[in-house]
Amino acid sequence: MEAPLRGMNPANYATAEEGKREKIQVVVKVRPIMLIERGQAARYTNKTVVLVEGNELFLKDPYEGMDSKIERRRGEHKYEFNFCFGERSNNLDVFNSVMIPLLDAVLEGYNACCFCYGMTGAGKTYTMMGHLLPSVPRDVKGIYTYTGEYIFSKINENKGNKRYRLKVSYLEIYNEKIRDLLEEDDEEMDEDEYEQKDQIQQDNKTPSNSNQIPNENKQIQSYSELIIAHNLDVREDIFGNISVPGLREMSVSTLRRLEFLIKRGNSRRTMAATERNAVSSRSHAVLQITVEGRERINSKLDNNGQKGEKKQVFSDQLKEELNENNNKQQEEDDDNEDQLKDGKKWKIFLNSKLSLIDLAGSERAQGSGNVGARMREGANINKSLLALGSCINALSAEAREEEQKMKKQQKNAGIQNQDDQNNEKDNEQEQPADNSHPSVPNKEKHIPYRDSKLTRLLKDSLGGNTRTVMIANVSPSAVAYEETLSTLTYAARAKAITRTIVKTGAGMSVGQQRYDK
Repeated sequence: MEAPLRGMNPANYATAEEGKREKIQVVVKVRPIMLIERGQAARYTNKTVVLVEGNELFLKDPYEGMDSKIERRRGEHKYEFNFCFGERSNNLDVFNSVMIPLLDAVLEGYNACCFCYGMTGAGKTYTMMGHLLPSVPRDVKGIYTYTGEYIFSKINENKGNKRYRLKVSYLEIYNEKIRDLLEEDDEEMDEDEYEQKDQIQQDNKTPSNSNQIPNENKQIQSYSELIIAHNLDVREDIFGNISVPGLREMSVSTLRRLEFLIKRGNSRRTMAATERNAVSSRSHAVLQITVEGRERINSKLDNNGQKGEKKQVFSDQLKEELNENNNKQQEEDDDNEDQLKDGKKWKIFLNSKLSLIDLAGSERAQGSGNVGARMREGANINKSLLALGSCINALSAEAREEEQKMKKQQKNAGIQNQDDQNNEKDNEQEQPADNSHPSVPNKEKHIPYRDSKLTRLLKDSLGGNTRTVMIANVSPSAVAYEETLSTLTYAARAKAITRTIVKTGAGMSVGQQRYDK
């Protein structure tokens, strides 16, 4: 048997050939220029350097027309992405264009991921969170809220013989340490208590984020010790699935509950003020939503599932892991209030995951105004983002090489087909002249996922069995030209990354279909 595709369980083998090659979808969102940026850009010929025309984006030279020996001319850059959203666009525009197809894929059984990338203050957290941030008006929704609304509306439409279960986890990566943002503490509150507290803070205009790091070195050290004490690790199982052991998962059945958990997690997230951003995210935040669907069945089953179903052969190592996962799932099922007593059974038909990631912003030490702890944080943020950039570079280079190889094979195949037409009899017994015939595989290109916790978590999203959307957030100001150029360069490279995507299938989290009494 051939080795499984990365991130696949054994039950995927039968459908692996049905998988198709897909590229990462990349969209660019340009936030409005701020008043302070207009003043800072006074010395430039072009005060705004980003122009959006359809799905094309032009990055103009801020020094265009200037005759200066000191400032070098940048020249104009042109990019084409899946979608480009200008300064007048909003979060709903982004959601309708890219997130609805992604969520439909999740509800069809695909794993999916959306992450925001860009400089500090470019609008990443605003795009993801919207009014879940205390500084944002309540009528401004973000990707998180729109996602919750859409998923709950869809699963409510599909009720009947089907039942859905949603579970949520929320973590942050701060200074290469992973912390559970939903971990239990001594101040556990329900939604009503939290909303009352949040309303009081809104009225008093006080920040609700308890993890805004103070400037006193003593307090910074004590907070760092707290992070270290709760540091979690990233694991990868034999199927290539990424997990964080010990991470708390909580059930959600309403949008209100989902927003409550996100707000509570945000209140624990590491934030701080910088010159670029009054409320800057100093950590990467990963929200993961698991969607499990079950439907009632009433057919006689044998020990292997449905009649006529093909038996699957597993190695001893696979069996051991599958049995362990099945035992854990059975313990959950024993407490399931929805168990039927009429002889019917539940069949898992959907088990997929959605990851929504708000990355900390890249920043230059020279322009950020950061010193001391802020500078050290910035160095760690840039280190993890540099590792992400290295993975994107390696994966895009791999995709380009594969594309060139396929073109060469097609060209050789075309030449051979022409020869076959001219010499049909002579070539009847000959092997094909192209390179598609099985041979010794090339050495797999090294992708530096292990260079940071962030890239280890994103491994499946970048190079595995996950449908992925990258939102590149940029500022239109000439002041941010270098950062915008860097963001767009990585976004253009990410657009070239190609993966084989297959559905996770029914019960794929445990590697085989399961039927619960």
